[in-house]
Amino acid sequence: MLLDAITADLIKIQAAAQAAIEGATHEENRAEGNKDMRSTEASYLARGQAMRVEELTETLNRLHHMPLNSFNESTPVSAGALVRLENTSGQQLWYWVVTHGAGYELVYGDQVITTITPRSPLGRELVERFLDDGVDLFIGGRHEHYEIVEII
Repeated sequence: MLLDAITADLIKIQAAAQAAIEGATHEENRAEGNKDMRSTEASYLARGQAMRVEELTETLNRLHHMPLNSFNESTPVSAGALVRLENTSGQQLWYWVVTHGAGYELVYGDQVITTITPRSPLGRELVERFLDDGVDLFIGGRHEHYEIVEII
């Protein structure tokens, strides 16, 4: 699922990068004076899009090599873990700790799983925690306490 989402983003960004390159070299973007920045701005956009293509390509490559570990009650959260948190009112949050590709919301059945990395604030909070450990999160400007109820 995550690889599919990133691949779809990569395809979109590649098309946008190609359009930006074509725009940067189009005759309508040629400078008409020393203060005309159209071609410079178009080239900055093209370079930014190209950098995003490189970033997503690298993310895909790294995810293909991400180790997938088995987790149980005595295994702490680390990269590859799917973690279910629950607060006292029963609200559940699912997070997949990945080495790269954070920020995606994947839908599996009726669950939304958010990808995070160990470098993110929430990832730093979860990594090395165990089943039944408590985690304090700030969501929507308020403090909430969750418990790790499942690590897959």
